[in-house]
Amino acid sequence: MKVGAAKQNEGLVKTGVADEFERMLLVAHYSAVRCVSLSQRGSGPGPQSLLDLAAKCGVSLLRYTDIIPVDKAFFEAGTICRVCLLSVYFSFFII
Repeated sequence: MKVGAAKQNEGLVKTGVADEFERMLLVAHYSAVRCVSLSQRGSGPGPQSLLDLAAKCGVSLLRYTDIIPVDKAFFEAGTICRVCLLSVYFSFFII
């Protein structure tokens, strides 16, 4: 690789494909953290904090309803918030 080519690649501007890939990567990350938090909630210290983390990830996934189905996202976020009894997160489901 030439030195000029390396400097040219450092200043790449994100394309539409890169932005879409980054959004899908965030969805995958939030989904994985939510699933692991729910599966580990019965073991180890602080199971309530893991449920809180799962609820926060579920609510965060609501930003990406153009990638994941809307009904699934709201159902899962509402279910987790109901289990956690987080009225702060659950209040927008009542409206």
